[in-house]
Amino acid sequence: MSVIDIVALIKDIVLALSAAGTLIIASKGLSTWRKELKGKSEYQLAKEILKSVYRVREAFKRVRLRVIYSDEYPKEVLGPHGHVLKGKEYEAADYIYKSRWEGLSKVFLELEERNLDAQVEWENEFKYTINDLRECRSELLSTIQIMLYNKKSTVPSGKEEYDKSILYDFGPDCGFTQKINKAIGEFENLLRPKIQRSRFFKE
Repeated sequence: MSVIDIVALIKDIVLALSAAGTLIIASKGLSTWRKELKGKSEYQLAKEILKSVYRVREAFKRVRLRVIYSDEYPKEVLGPHGHVLKGKEYEAADYIYKSRWEGLSKVFLELEERNLDAQVEWENEFKYTINDLRECRSELLSTIQIMLYNKKSTVPSGKEEYDKSILYDFGPDCGFTQKINKAIGEFENLLRPKIQRSRFFKE
């Protein structure tokens, strides 16, 4: 083999090694880029879901607020001094709780959609997480319906008992408030680690 052939062979080997090195570097770069992209995606999704969860928590508080402000009442049920007219108690309560419930329904629907996104991203990890919040919503709705029925009924014997600690928020020691907070905590326990783990990629 001549010197020219040897030089050509060495040149080919160097080019081959250079190409292989470039391919390895490119592959590692692509892998890093994919990890960064996935990290950013998970961070953003986890943050959006948690925000939706907190909106639901605040909407529960709004529905269960014991104080009813004057601007919540429809004008037709109020007397000249701003008090609910006698015989209009049902209409007043029905209007107020429908309005409050609409706010809860809106943010709960948003959370349901976000929860589906979570199942797509993390599969079955979020399959049952929302169930306890759904149960809280059902309990509250049932209690409101009984309360409204009682206001509408003119027969005392036809009225039903309901748990006022469900209808109203009596503070952090209230059993139903604790149940809502526990359901919120289930989301936090799953989402906080994802946010912390993906924080590196958020920028």
